[in-house]
Amino acid sequence: MKTRGLVAILVRHGYRWEPKRGKGSHRVFKHPWRPTVILPYHGLNADVPTGIVLSVLRKAGIIE
Repeated sequence: MKTRGLVAILVRHGYRWEPKRGKGSHRVFKHPWRPTVILPYHGLNADVPTGIVLSVLRKAGIIE
């Protein structure tokens, strides 16, 4: 999956990017009542390994 697709899923579920947080190649996405998700970011067209995609989606509460 591309980073662009993973960001789109998070935004669709109410997450928003906190531009002043995160170090280096990571972006922090916050939700009003769900846990904060930290996403490794190497450009919108970069491939994200399947394990990281599943981990981010589980932490966000989108999948079980």
